[in-house]
Amino acid sequence: MERGVELEAVIDGLLKNYLSRNLAARGLQAPLDEVGVGFRPVVDHLTIRTRDIDLRAEQFLRLGCGYAGT
Repeated sequence: MERGVELEAVIDGLLKNYLSRNLAARGLQAPLDEVGVGFRPVVDHLTIRTRDIDLRAEQFLRLGCGYAGT
C-alpha cells in the first residue's frame, strides 16, 4: 500500500475510534454529514495518547511524517 494511502487509512481509523467514543463529536458529525461536508475537513490536529512515544512515532515515521521530539 502506498504510504500516503496507508497514512490516510490510519488517520481515518483514529477518527472513527474518536467518533465512536465522543458524543459531542458525533453531534457535530451528523449535521456535517447531512450537508455533505463530513467530519474530516474540520479536523485541525490529532493528539495521540501513548505509553511509549518513540515506539508509536515509528509507525508514523514509516508513513512519511516528521518527528521533532516531545
